[in-house]
Amino acid sequence: MKPGAVPRLTGRSAWEVFGIVLVTGAVGAAALAGWLAPHDPIQQYRETLLIPPAWLPGGSSAFPLGTDAAGRDLLARILYGARVSVAASVAVVVLAMVVGVTCGFVAGLARGFAAGAIMRTADVVLSVPPVLLAMVVAITLSAGTAGAIVGVALVLVPGFVRTTKSGVQTEMAREHVLAARALGVSVWRLAARSILPGIAGLLVVRGTLAVSEAVLGFAALGFVGLGVAAPAPEWGTMVAEAQSYAMQGWWTVVFPGAAIVATVLGFNLLGDALRDRLDPRLR
Repeated sequence: MKPGAVPRLTGRSAWEVFGIVLVTGAVGAAALAGWLAPHDPIQQYRETLLIPPAWLPGGSSAFPLGTDAAGRDLLARILYGARVSVAASVAVVVLAMVVGVTCGFVAGLARGFAAGAIMRTADVVLSVPPVLLAMVVAITLSAGTAGAIVGVALVLVPGFVRTTKSGVQTEMAREHVLAARALGVSVWRLAARSILPGIAGLLVVRGTLAVSEAVLGFAALGFVGLGVAAPAPEWGTMVAEAQSYAMQGWWTVVFPGAAIVATVLGFNLLGDALRDRLDPRLR
């Protein structure tokens, strides 16, 4: 590049920036909902039922995205819904990562019955449709946020198990690890000091992509009534509530659905960008 030249934004970096913007928007909405929301998300304004967005005929500047059939401000509910959906999805991924990485390390380092039992269990979980499995777990643990978190986390655990086991076996075959083992260094000490740092990049990428899966899973459970209880705002629940009057108030379905799509797309793009940067095979 010539001195003073301005680097051009390539296609890949443009998508990366777009993903960062979407993720920042979702996280910012969740963190700043209390300051950004113009109204209380569960406050009902009976005189303003199904008011369209402010830029449409009949809209009101007091409700930028309109109101729902109960007269609640849609913008406030989407912002507070981000707080619920994003926070719950992060909790889901943290839970799934702790269980999955632990089991993956055992499967990658151990031999015999323990490794076989872990991988066969993961295969069984993967053989069940994800949404169905999450629904069964949520129903078993009773409907609500805690049940939904455990149900979606269980769906994500096998992905972390397989990623961790594959990474551990790759690291165990490296020369410096083989040399350390020949000198008598214990396997578990190597796991903490060498193998875990070696696969940290893989786990970061997998965790980022898993957040998008968790957002979709949590929204799906909310859509069927197994997520956050009404009237608390949650994107999947909001879409489900708006089904009966979607023709009269399309914005009540489109805007929560767009929030789900944007958040999932943002974390997917960010995960792809992290993979390109952290995976030495793709550099």
